[in-house]
Amino acid sequence: MKSAKLKARQCGYTLISLMVGLVISLLTIAAMLAVYKMVVEVSGRASADSLRDGQVASGLLAAQIELHEAGYGVLELPELSEGEAADAAQIGLYAIAVDAADKRNVTWRSSEGCARLEIAPGNDRSVTVYYQKPEPCADIPSASWAEGKQVLVAYGQPWKERDGNAATDAASGTYLDMAADASNSGFRIVNTDGDRCTLPYAQQAKADSLTESPRIVLESGGRELFSACLSNIVAMRKAGAPASGSGT
Repeated sequence: MKSAKLKARQCGYTLISLMVGLVISLLTIAAMLAVYKMVVEVSGRASADSLRDGQVASGLLAAQIELHEAGYGVLELPELSEGEAADAAQIGLYAIAVDAADKRNVTWRSSEGCARLEIAPGNDRSVTVYYQKPEPCADIPSASWAEGKQVLVAYGQPWKERDGNAATDAASGTYLDMAADASNSGFRIVNTDGDRCTLPYAQQAKADSLTESPRIVLESGGRELFSACLSNIVAMRKAGAPASGSGT
């Protein structure tokens, strides 16, 4: 009787409970490994994006020096009277214009000729920024460049998988992926009251300035990535400002 009662009071783990616990542990470990893999991949791609964006930003800062030449010595831009604003069509024809077919490209004109900045992305999320040295031109639509004038100013490498191969974007997207008719992506010339600038390296208007200049901005999805003041183009001459030609 005592032996039977002792056996009834004995407890422990059965083989089934051990197997259930083992399965649960394996599932937990598998889930943790999946999360860790995802975190590593996201972190790696974020790091690659940051490096690429830094390369592009550096290239655009270098190109900003050249962009400031837009409108310099361009005699076709008329003199403005007090309180008069420049014709935007004239600025686009003779000073600076964004390509209608691909707004990642912008062309500007100065006394040295027409120059160009191109952002060329790939569907592996890489991006290359080119600068076309000035070539003689009568206006922006007629601009063309000889071979060998293209200068590489920035290159952002593509995403890399763990095996070292370039990662292909499943959606076939690109850096600054934008259609030609997108209204909130690409280069844009800002030439409206309250949005113009006055100083070469300032992105805002100085209240007591007598003239205002347009800005060029690079946007992606409505987010402003880059901005430069086109100080050699007089877009607006306030009352009291002495008349003089644009770009002088």
